[in-house]
Amino acid sequence: MTLTDAVQFYAPLELGPPVVGSLGNTVYFGTDRLYRSINKGDTMVLASQAPINGAQTITAIAISPQDDNYRVVGLANGQVWGATSGLPTLVNITPVGAPARAVGKLIFDPTNKDVAYVSYDGQGITANQHIWKTTNFSAVTPAWTATANGIPDVPVNALAV
Repeated sequence: MTLTDAVQFYAPLELGPPVVGSLGNTVYFGTDRLYRSINKGDTMVLASQAPINGAQTITAIAISPQDDNYRVVGLANGQVWGATSGLPTLVNITPVGAPARAVGKLIFDPTNKDVAYVSYDGQGITANQHIWKTTNFSAVTPAWTATANGIPDVPVNALAV
């Protein structure tokens, strides 16, 4: 992390699966860029472009439990950026029509790395749009579907699969 990184008061931290050469699980840390460590956080290496999108801070991170290369971050402005290659360039994969609210939580299906969910924080969001799902995360442009049927207009900051 540099002294010029923009960061949330409670910076997001996420564990990924162990990889060859790592001391346990990989560790991810978010500011306005994504950092990764294979030595329990002793050394953090840039794992995204710097910054991802201006001074927009990361509010949520998800790493597939099956594949450390499958990474997705949510930003304070509602954008979703991801990668499947492990390369340090994330691409904008924001669901079309998603609210411009902070991303509350991201999660991968623990048994299928192509299935991911994103939820949005805040209120005043169009019905059924607090949670979105993709079943083709590895596509060039993943297709997202609003899946919050029956959930009232409340912030969604936790997800479980």
